[in-house]
Amino acid sequence: MSQYELGLLPWESQAEFRALHAAFHAEHQPKGATEVSLVDQLRWIEWRRRRLRLGERAAHMASLQERMGDEYKTRQTLSRALIGHDGRAEKDELADTLRHAPERDQADVEDATEDERLTGKGIAVLESGGAYEKGLAAIRDDTRGWWSRVLAEDVATYPEGQPIEGEDYIPYRAEALSLLRFLKDDVMPIIEETRAQASRRPAIRLQAHGESVDPFRLDRVYALDERLTRQFEKALAMLIRLREIQIPTPTR
Repeated sequence: MSQYELGLLPWESQAEFRALHAAFHAEHQPKGATEVSLVDQLRWIEWRRRRLRLGERAAHMASLQERMGDEYKTRQTLSRALIGHDGRAEKDELADTLRHAPERDQADVEDATEDERLTGKGIAVLESGGAYEKGLAAIRDDTRGWWSRVLAEDVATYPEGQPIEGEDYIPYRAEALSLLRFLKDDVMPIIEETRAQASRRPAIRLQAHGESVDPFRLDRVYALDERLTRQFEKALAMLIRLREIQIPTPTR
């Protein structure tokens, strides 16, 4: 590693550092050891300011992690986010929201709406006396897959197709009434909750990002940034002053 790269941290890019070094030297074109030293100071100060940007991001992420890891703080964030909104969020919605990209919110709402439409179509077929196969064909592929898994589990657990004495659960069978009950009692509530959660994400995300601004962490970052800015201005002023001194006075 060359001498001007000795101060890099292990995870920092040597290529980016060299590019910054080249950019500063190309702009200022230092002549002599003193000017080279001042230009190198400018480059190092700018590099450290870039580190502070990472530090600021890390401070925000640490605050978010703390809120997700503390049930009381999580519920605080969700409650504040949903003031004026219908419905109440579950505690895992904060982490789930932060894992989802914002552009997925509306897409998930639309997907749930389409799921609801097709599920409703299947319900209408079965309620009107339609055949089991016709109702099954009306619903989405993923809903049919869910139904197949439920049927397989119930057949394995309840081979006689009857509930176990003392249990309230009524096993499903491959027939129209069972499918209708499944669509109305299991599928529709999940669709409604999925759409509600996707609709709540923007408000939850906005609140969580706002609460990630921790002044106790960020004040130190901003204080360091201000100090580096003053150092940059001082080094630049010294470079400009040095060049002014070196400009020869025109003779008459």
